[in-house]
Amino acid sequence: MKDTLSNVSIKARKNILNCLHGFFRWMYERGTITTLPLFPEVMGDDSKQRRAIDFEMQDMALATIPDDYRDPIEFMMETGLRPGEVCALLVKHIDKQNKVMRIERTYVKGNKIKESTKQKKKRIAPLTDRAYEIAEKHMVEKHPNQFLFVNPRTGRGFLPKVLWYQWHKYSNLDVCLYEGTRHSFGSQFIQNNDVTEVQALMGHSDISTTMNLHLKMDKLRDAANSRKKVLTLVKRTNLEPNKTRVIIRSG
Repeated sequence: MKDTLSNVSIKARKNILNCLHGFFRWMYERGTITTLPLFPEVMGDDSKQRRAIDFEMQDMALATIPDDYRDPIEFMMETGLRPGEVCALLVKHIDKQNKVMRIERTYVKGNKIKESTKQKKKRIAPLTDRAYEIAEKHMVEKHPNQFLFVNPRTGRGFLPKVLWYQWHKYSNLDVCLYEGTRHSFGSQFIQNNDVTEVQALMGHSDISTTMNLHLKMDKLRDAANSRKKVLTLVKRTNLEPNKTRVIIRSG
């Protein structure tokens, strides 16, 4: 079977065999089979290294995106949502009072919505100040069950492939939409923050209770907003020697 998967990526082949190995282990633990078969090892690695950009480059790319598509793309930059997740957002998923959003569903197979996320779980995440402004703008005079972001050219919600195409065509960057938004968001965020905060904000780990989520929202929002603040050390040679001051420059 391994040899019949030659037209599949090495990563996919490894995942398929790992799933089969898990299935056989499950049968072994149940007593359905008495021995585990030997599994061949897939050699090599064809996975590609993700690239990230800083927020200055993000701003430059945004300036080139047509107005009709700019807000959902900037929203991804501010929240770290996947393209499929941001396109599937409804107005009712935005909690204006607490400045949070509920990520409950995503697009799969191009144009089908699955009522769960990639990790088959639902989560709550904070809105940065800019993300809240964008969401508030697109909630005006909309029913709670309407899409948050509507393509003005079709009158329907955006499909992820539309945003992918617009980014590829206009951004003038050699990074894909995922790298320029979600991956860059996480890379910017992790530089000055605790890894557990990154995991919570990106949705890489389970979150235990709704109450714990509520208590963490303000801290996570402040941490997300802080990724645009750069610390610069400037030596003061004309006043007091051997002293430095810290200037906080907001991006």
